[in-house]
Amino acid sequence: MKIDSKIIVDEATGIERIDYFDAHWYKIDEDFIFPSVTKVIGDVLSKGFGFEQWLKDVGNESNYIVREAQESGSKLHNAIEMLIKGEIVAAQDQFTKKEWVKLNNWLAWWNGLDISAELLESIVYNIEWGVAGTVDFIGTLNGEKVLIDWKTGNAIHDTGELQVAAYATMYNTMNPDSPITKAYLCHVGALNRTKKDLSNKGVKMQEVDIELLTKQFKNTLDIFKWRFPNAKAPTSEFPVHLKLENGIIKGEI
Repeated sequence: MKIDSKIIVDEATGIERIDYFDAHWYKIDEDFIFPSVTKVIGDVLSKGFGFEQWLKDVGNESNYIVREAQESGSKLHNAIEMLIKGEIVAAQDQFTKKEWVKLNNWLAWWNGLDISAELLESIVYNIEWGVAGTVDFIGTLNGEKVLIDWKTGNAIHDTGELQVAAYATMYNTMNPDSPITKAYLCHVGALNRTKKDLSNKGVKMQEVDIELLTKQFKNTLDIFKWRFPNAKAPTSEFPVHLKLENGIIKGEI
């Protein structure tokens, strides 16, 4: 069963990530509760004509298909994290054939690179901007410090570039003595057939222009704040857990 509402506390920082249905918020402390970068982008920008046309074509099935894709993406993200940590990932009763192919392609790609991890699932935020997010990967690639965001869907939308640029700038603001120099979208499930540059069969690496796209993200953030001036975490109005206090049936059921 999918849990739509949960709070995850980051052990390193104490920051709470509030996953409330399809919205993500971050409680930095009692004074600062910020929307996620993905929420800001998603509430302002569409994913393009192709995606909008797809929504029209599939009609009422779109919510189910999107939810299924999100669950598959989460499964693959978790598996990639486990592999990077040196843990064993088993196919049995966990993955579809399509997911397993993607994961095997990712592993072959990783093994062919000079790459190592420093941080996984690391929270970044900017008090001035009033946003936060979770970075999939910080590490070194060919001797450079890089940020990578895994994308496991059938396509990469340009909104993902804004997301990664914002993460990179927030990380560098928080870590000025050890900044990342490049940021990438890594499409796990791409149609690539052969190795080229940093890409490989089934995996495509797309570098993001951090400076340019950070400016575009800040424009998007300005529109978000104009459009939703009173935006706040829904858990301030609705809790993530419910319990009946009275009226419980007595005796055997």
